[in-house]
Parts: sequence; C-alpha cells; structure tokens
Amino acid sequence: MIKNAVAYVSLEPCAHFGKTPPCADLLIRHQLKKVVIGNRDPFPAT
Repeated sequence: MIKNAVAYVSLEPCAHFGKTPPCADLLIRHQLKKVVIGNRDPFPAT
C-alpha cells in the first residue's frame, strides 16, 4: 500500500546522519510512488 503513496515534504529529505538516520533512506526503502519537494535545502549539510 505504501508503494502507491505520494509524500509531500516542505524541504528536500535529509541525506545526512545525525541523531536520527536520513529520511531519504526511509523514502527509498519503502519505494514510494512519488515524492513532491516544496523547496531545496538552501544550506545543505554536505
């Protein structure tokens, strides 16, 4: 069911490790149908 889901996020999903794992990994692992990003991170950590 989640493979047909669309995620709407206000900022691009994080790809860096911190106190929690990268949210981008979760989106990739669950193979969502689509991810709609409202804005790219103006201050990327990498």
